Amino acid sequence: MSQTFEAMYDGTALHPLEPLPLPPNSKVRITLEVIEPENPKDFLTMSMAFTSDGFEDWSDDPERYLYGTRR
Repeated sequence: MSQTFEAMYDGTALHPLEPLPLPPNSKVRITLEVIEPENPKDFLTMSMAFTSDGFEDWSDDPERYLYGTRR
């Protein structure tokens, strides 16, 4: 019997995302294929993709940038 299923690795063990139709203590052979995320959403990836036509240094006059004029 051959079956394909997805699992999560917690750093110690693989955990199937759905129950497997196997009796407890079944011996199995595992072939591992890592599934890469389609769209990584980590901070570094997002910030590197960001482009801005805004001010070079937002710290020069934060009141102007936040409120439009100096307070």
